[in-house]
Amino acid sequence: MEGIPIIQKKILGILTIILGLIFITFPVFSSIFTSQVLGLSIIVFGIVSVFAGLNRELSAGYILVGILSVLFGLILTFNVLALPILVALQFYIIAILMVFYSILALVEKRTPESTVAAILIIIFAIVVFLIGYITLLDPVMAPILIGLALIVQGIQLAVLNKYN
Repeated sequence: MEGIPIIQKKILGILTIILGLIFITFPVFSSIFTSQVLGLSIIVFGIVSVFAGLNRELSAGYILVGILSVLFGLILTFNVLALPILVALQFYIIAILMVFYSILALVEKRTPESTVAAILIIIFAIVVFLIGYITLLDPVMAPILIGLALIVQGIQLAVLNKYN
């Protein structure tokens, strides 16, 4: 976003904050809408992949990815709970990677600061894992978390000018 004028960043930031507030205010609608838009996008990608595979003398890889994409897109489009499950899965994957990274940092023990940092990362990984678990227990939490992230991003763009 380097070449974008400051006024456009501020407008984009304000729109992002508004979108975040919509996600928080209407979490069920936001989850359904987001699932459907993502699902339809993935279906289109899958169809394009199948045709690409057929045009490449039956490339099995493209066709397989296309079929899986269409199936996954249908799940997202018609299953309201698919998005919160994917968000929770993302939190779990991030938490696991954070734990692995921390273990590696602890094994290396370069400096006392790196040991403290590794321990803090493990604590944050536990928090991330708990957020994923909460998202699975209460699917409404996924759009609320997305809304909070959008608000933070909007504040960075509109107020803090972080990306100048």
